[in-house]
This record gives sequence, structure tokens and C-alpha cells, in this order.
Amino acid sequence: MKKIPSNALLFLLASSAQGPVLAQAPSAVYPQGLRVQSVPLTSQAGPKFGTPTAPTPANSAAPAAKPVDPAFAAAEKAFLALDVEARRAIQKDLIWAAKFEGTASGDFGSLTFAALKRFETEAKLPADGLINPAKRERLAKAAEAQRLAAKFTVETDKVSGMKIGIPGVIFSKSSPNIRRHALAGQGREGHA
Repeated sequence: MKKIPSNALLFLLASSAQGPVLAQAPSAVYPQGLRVQSVPLTSQAGPKFGTPTAPTPANSAAPAAKPVDPAFAAAEKAFLALDVEARRAIQKDLIWAAKFEGTASGDFGSLTFAALKRFETEAKLPADGLINPAKRERLAKAAEAQRLAAKFTVETDKVSGMKIGIPGVIFSKSSPNIRRHALAGQGREGHA
């Protein structure tokens, strides 16, 4: 038997009373001390591994493509028509104005589409996800207002040259802490 490098993993298909299992190769091919571990090869969504299924049109054909949302496709086409720096700038503004939680990569996906629609809805604009010059200007103004409210600045670290965004204001919660008000009059840890 050929020796397996100690950093390689080898798995074997084995049989057990419960059905097929996946097991690490015996410790004879590994350094001393490693043990064989078994993992059942079952799926909660389908039959056990190795169970034959009769070919039918449903499982023999390629999976059906997910239907494309025409609004998403139109928004994606319009967004990707912009140069990459403009797309990144839009996503940076969406972070501030529409709680975009993605990265400002310039790519278009479901997060960008949802943030565009969220901004449009909050700004009482048609929520189609399409960015035009008027919407772009409104988005930039809304984002700038949020940055100014946070006194946000970008500083460059003198040693590493890294740019770091720093808010100048620490914001409090936008809604009252219900627990604090419910415990008013009680002791420090909520005890009377």
C-alpha cells in the first residue's frame, strides 16, 4: 500500500448497518494516533447515497433556470453601463443613504438592487432600481447629508498609508431602550 502524506486526507466509502458512510482511511496510512471517523451519507432532502432512482424527465434533464426578474435585469443593464468608478461611488452612497450592506465593488447583485429600491422608496421615487442622473444627484446629496451628520472623515495613517473612515460623532440609539424604561425604579440589575 502506498503511503499517504501526513497532510493529505483520504476518504473511503464504507458500508454499515445504517447504509453507506464516508470514513477516513485507516490510521495505518497516517501517522500514529489518528482515528477513523464515520459520517453517514444521507441527505434530508433526498434518498440515501447510493439508492438508485429511475430516470424520469424531472431528474434526468438539467435543472430549470430561475426566471429572471425583468426589473432586476433592466436595473443591472443600466448600472453596468456606467464606468466602474461611478458604480462604486453609487454603492458608497447607498451605504450611507440606503443601508447597503455589500462592498463597493462596482458589481451589481441583489444587495445593490435592494438598496437602490430602498432608497427610491424612502425618497418617494418610482422604485424600479434604475439610476438616472436626477436620482444619482439625489442619492449623492442624501449620502452627503448622512456623512456630514456623522462628521465622517477619511484619515490616512502616517505609518501604514492605510485610509481609515472615522465618525466624529457617536450616535445614540434612535429609539428608547424599552427594558430601561420598564425597569425604572428598580435596582441596578433590575432587582427591587
